[in-house]
Amino acid sequence: IKVSFQPAKDPFEGVVKIPFNLIEALGFGVGYPADYTVTGDITSVARAVAGEYETFSVSANSTALVTMTIAYEAPGTIEDCTPDGDCTTGNLPEVCMANGTVTFQKCCCFLGCTNKVGLTDACPGICFSSHMTVQEESKGVIPIDQINIGDKILANDRGTYDTVYSWSHFQPNKQAEFLQLTAKASNQTVTVELSDDHMVFVNNRAIPASQVQLGDSLHLKSGMLANVTTIETVLRMGQFAPLTTSGTIIVNDVLSSVYVSLQGSDSLELVPGVSSPISMQWVAHTFTTLRRWKCANIYGACTDELHHDGLADWIAAPLSFCLWFLNKQSAVLQLLILVPGLMVGFLLWVIDTLPRWLLLTAGIYYYCYKKTRSHKEKVD
Repeated sequence: IKVSFQPAKDPFEGVVKIPFNLIEALGFGVGYPADYTVTGDITSVARAVAGEYETFSVSANSTALVTMTIAYEAPGTIEDCTPDGDCTTGNLPEVCMANGTVTFQKCCCFLGCTNKVGLTDACPGICFSSHMTVQEESKGVIPIDQINIGDKILANDRGTYDTVYSWSHFQPNKQAEFLQLTAKASNQTVTVELSDDHMVFVNNRAIPASQVQLGDSLHLKSGMLANVTTIETVLRMGQFAPLTTSGTIIVNDVLSSVYVSLQGSDSLELVPGVSSPISMQWVAHTFTTLRRWKCANIYGACTDELHHDGLADWIAAPLSFCLWFLNKQSAVLQLLILVPGLMVGFLLWVIDTLPRWLLLTAGIYYYCYKKTRSHKEKVD
C-alpha cells in the first residue's frame, strides 16, 4: 500500500489511517509484520491500532512531499493472545488472535512489566505529555520539560506559585499514549494531555483522566470553568510529572493534580469495589510529606535525583508496593494494614497543615517544659 501526502505546515504532525477491511480485502493479515519505508523530511513514525484502523503517526520538519510504502505479509498461523497482565512468558507475538479478532500486543515494562496493551510502539503514558506548558514565576510560559528543580510554577486558580521539589517521572525519549481533553469556556479553548490514571480537577475534586466525561467542567487558571467537548487518544514523545509542594499544578491553563490514582478511581477503596470518602489526592499528597520536608529543608538534597525507565528511584519501590498491595491483596489484609497506615497519614497531614510558627512554638514550649521539670527534679 502506497500513501502520499503534502504536509500543510512546518513542523507537521499527522496520522495515516489504513482501514482493516482494506488490508483484509487485499488478502493480508491485519497488522501482520508490515515493513514500511518513508521518504520526505520525517522525524518520527509510530505504528499503532485505533478503532478499526491501523495508524501511523508521522512527524515532519518541512512541507516536502511524504510518501509511505507499507508492505504486508500473508498472515500464516496467528497465535492466541496471552492473558491480560501476563508479560512473563518471554517473546510475545506482535500480532495475536483475541476472541476471533486479530490485534496487536505489547508488554509495557512499568513496575514489574505486568501491563499488556494492544499497541505496537507505545505504552500508556505516566503523567503529562511533552506538548504541555506551565507558567514559571520569572520565566513566563515554558514547556513542561524545561522545568528545573526549585522553579516556582503556577499551581492554582488563585495565582499561587509553588516550588517544584522533584520529578516523579522524567522520560523525554520514550513514546507514550495520552488522553487529550479539549474543553471550551465562553471565550477560551484549552487542551490538556495526560495519562489515563493522572488526575485532573473536575467539580473541585481530583479524578483520573479516564473518568472524565463529555460535558464535565475543568477548572482554568482564570477561575472559570470549561466544559469538555472532545476526548481523544494521542501518541507523544516524552512524558513528565513534576511534583509541587501543594500537590497541584496549572498545565496548559488547566488545574491538575501532580499525582496519579493508584486504583483507577478518585477515592481510596478500603475494601475492593467499595469507595471511601478518602480522596486519592489526599492519600498521595499525605504520603509524600516526608519527601517534601526533606527537599524543602535540606539544601541540595533533591537536586541530583536518579531515574530508571523514567521513574524516580525514591518513588519506585513505595509505588510498586502500593499498586501490589491495593490491587492484588485480600480485603482482610488490606484493612489490617490500611487502618494503622491511615492513622499515621492523618498525623502527617495534621503536622503538614499546621502553621510552621505554631509547630515551632509548641517545640520550644515542650523543650522549656522538659528543661524546667528536669531542673526541678534535681533540686528536689
